[in-house]
Amino acid sequence: MAETNNYPSNYLSDYLRAGLPHLQTHCNKLLTLRRHYAAALAEHPELIERSRIANYRLGCVIVYADNNAVATKLNQLNNTLQHALGKHVPELNKIRVLVQPTKSRQL
Repeated sequence: MAETNNYPSNYLSDYLRAGLPHLQTHCNKLLTLRRHYAAALAEHPELIERSRIANYRLGCVIVYADNNAVATKLNQLNNTLQHALGKHVPELNKIRVLVQPTKSRQL
């Protein structure tokens, strides 16, 4: 009787094969959001420099701001951003701004 060899790498490759289309779709959506986020904030280059789209999940865009001042300004522009990004991602229903400084900018 031949022994079946089910190494974890087989499971991993099956998992990756099954999940890659979903991951690619998510990455493309994030790239689209980031491109249009920068365009929507073209009049505020300091905000583009000090914030970034971190994730998108269930209709909610998560934006990281480097400090409270940037987060406050982004929250003031929330409706404008939601309208601009919603043109390209119709299922968008919320933008959540969180303060999370990057290590290189903490000094």
